[in-house]
Amino acid sequence: MALAATPASALSISAHCWCNLGPASKPYKSFGEIAKYSTSIGHGKACANSCASAAAGWMATNRNAVCKAANQGTVTAYSWVGAGAKTAAWSFECTPTCPAANSGQLRFDDSGSPGAPLLTVNNNSYSNTLVTNIPDPSGCYSTFSVAIPLGVRIPAHTFTAQLFRNNTLVQTLTGKSPILALDGLVATATFTQQPNAGSNVQSARWTINWLYMGSPNPKGSFAFTFAP
Repeated sequence: MALAATPASALSISAHCWCNLGPASKPYKSFGEIAKYSTSIGHGKACANSCASAAAGWMATNRNAVCKAANQGTVTAYSWVGAGAKTAAWSFECTPTCPAANSGQLRFDDSGSPGAPLLTVNNNSYSNTLVTNIPDPSGCYSTFSVAIPLGVRIPAHTFTAQLFRNNTLVQTLTGKSPILALDGLVATATFTQQPNAGSNVQSARWTINWLYMGSPNPKGSFAFTFAP
């Protein structure tokens, strides 16, 4: 008895391309099946490319959260076809090679503003003396500064600002104000940039204290923390 021919499509065995971002035991993102092939042979590179594209696109809007979970280390995406071995398809360095940090500086401006003490953290400004849930930083460093109005001054006085991390002194900036300031003197203390690597910035409570004996309000402070 003659046997009926089996269609070629019935003989093919499909294989799936899978993609995860992060450790196999607990990925930051499981993309699941991102492609399907007629066979598991010869599609490893195409699968890796598809995984890299998916990982890069997702990381573009989730980088801060993932890098925080990865302790600012390297995040890797893995791809595999069918039951094949996992391959590193893409990686991202949360802490890039960094230039030297900008050094701290203290300057005095006879500008007449701001009207109240102002804290600036990574280009975001705050007037409250206690600030919480500051957005997670990105890049190599975080920059902290305070702008303190000192009023109209004729005699020179010493201004001092100090930065503390978890009650430990990090840096002191001090200097004498100009002898004459008629429009309204402002002292701006910008501290040496602090590295973001290893959650150094995000995990700490920061405080900036200032002292200026020539002012009607000679001292004050800001305390601030980042979003948990």
